[in-house]
Amino acid sequence: MDPVDNITQIMQVLRRQMAENLSRLRQSGALPPARADHAPAPAAQSLRETLQRRVCALSPEELARRGRMADVFAEAVLLEQFGGGLVNDPGVRDLIAQVAETMSADPTLEDGLSSLAGELRAG
Repeated sequence: MDPVDNITQIMQVLRRQMAENLSRLRQSGALPPARADHAPAPAAQSLRETLQRRVCALSPEELARRGRMADVFAEAVLLEQFGGGLVNDPGVRDLIAQVAETMSADPTLEDGLSSLAGELRAG
């Protein structure tokens, strides 16, 4: 499977999970309402570059830790899709942790992320 296709498939699942989690957090008041001035722009190539930088910055031991790649992926996609300002919103770390935990619980996604990590490290 092409690494970009792998990213695209994982992003589809993650987008669905993120939309559900963001909606729930906004309804509970944990996150502010969505801003109309930010239109998310899917950019697989720039996301791939961001992921590659983050993955290559991790030691092999850190990257092998269960759930670590899901955490890296969830954070990169959230920031790519919803803007870097999201990192300053209250509760975003909890959101990233929830999404990463959900992803790690799915063996197919965990295997896909592990495969993606190897492809990104290989360049």
